[in-house]
Amino acid sequence: MKSEPNTMKRRLLLVQKLLYETTDEQHPLNTFEILDYLQEQGIVTNRKTLKGDIDLMVECGMDIITVQSKPNRYFWGARNFEQAELKLLIDAVSSSRFITLKKSKDLCRKIMALSSTSGKKELKRNIYATNRIKSKNESLLYIVDTVNEAIIRKKQITFQYTEYAPDKKKILRNDGEIYTLSPYALFWNEDFYYVVGHSEKHDNISSFRADRICHIELSEEDAAKKPAGFVLDRYSRQIFEMYANTIYFGSGYYGIAEAAEGYFGKEPAQLTDAEAIYLAGMPNAPSTYASSPELAFKRMQVVLKRMVKCRVLTQQQADAIAADAENLTV
Repeated sequence: MKSEPNTMKRRLLLVQKLLYETTDEQHPLNTFEILDYLQEQGIVTNRKTLKGDIDLMVECGMDIITVQSKPNRYFWGARNFEQAELKLLIDAVSSSRFITLKKSKDLCRKIMALSSTSGKKELKRNIYATNRIKSKNESLLYIVDTVNEAIIRKKQITFQYTEYAPDKKKILRNDGEIYTLSPYALFWNEDFYYVVGHSEKHDNISSFRADRICHIELSEEDAAKKPAGFVLDRYSRQIFEMYANTIYFGSGYYGIAEAAEGYFGKEPAQLTDAEAIYLAGMPNAPSTYASSPELAFKRMQVVLKRMVKCRVLTQQQADAIAADAENLTV
C-alpha cells in the first residue's frame, strides 16, 4: 500500500497531467469528472481534497483557472504556444521541402502534443496534404546538426556530394570524391538549407545544398579563417538571389530551383545552356509546354531567335545550343 505522501504526489501529478493535456477555455472539466478520472487511476479522494490540491498547484505557479459554478469547473490557462501559433508551425513543417514526409509527420505529432485534446483534433483536421516535392534524405537533420557543431567548434567537415544523372537517378558526384569544407554558416533559401564555407578543393568560398550532402563527418582539423572582407549577408544575397522568384514553370514547379530539379534533376547552377533556355521559354504558357515537350522545344527556338536578334547570342552559338537541345531528356 502506497504511503500518504506518495499518494498525494501521484494525485497532484495526475491532476496536472489531466488538466494540461485535455482542457482549455472551451473545454473545462468539472470536479466530478476529475474525481472519476482519479478513481480510474486507483485514487479515491473527495471534493475538498481536490480543491486543496488545485489551490496548491496554483500557488506553485501553475495556470489553472477555476470557473465558479456548481460544481466548479477547471481548465489549463496560458500555454507556451497559442493555437494559431501551433497551426503556423505545423503549416511550415508540412510544406517544407527539405523535411522528409516521415519526419514531417513526426514533428507535427510533437507540435500537436503542445495543445489540449480538443486542440489536437482541431490541428489534425486542419493539416492539408500538398503536392510539393518532399526530400527523401532521412539524415538531413543529422547533417544540419553536424554542420552547426562544426561552425560552433570552428572545425572542418568532410562529406560526399550527390547529383542527378541524365536518367534522373541520384549518384555521387565525381565518383564519390571526398569534399573538405570549413563551414561558416547555414543559409535557408527556397525551402533548402545551404552550407557556405571555404572549400579546400576550390580554394575559395563555396556553397553546397545540405540535402545533397551524404556521409558527413566532423573533422578534428581546425577550420580555415574567414577571408578578410568576407561578409556572409552580402555573399548570401549575391549567390541566392537567382533562386528568389516564384514564376510558374508548369507541372507544379514554382521558381527556377524547383523547375531545374523537377525537369532535369539539377540545381540551377548546373544547367546546361540548352536546359536553361528550355526553361526560359516555359513561363510563357507553362501548363501547355509542360504537357507537350514538342511545343516546348518549338518555344525554345523562338527564345533562341530573340536572343540572337537582341545580340545576346551569335547565330553560331544559338545553332550549337539548338543542336545540344536535340539530346535533352525531359
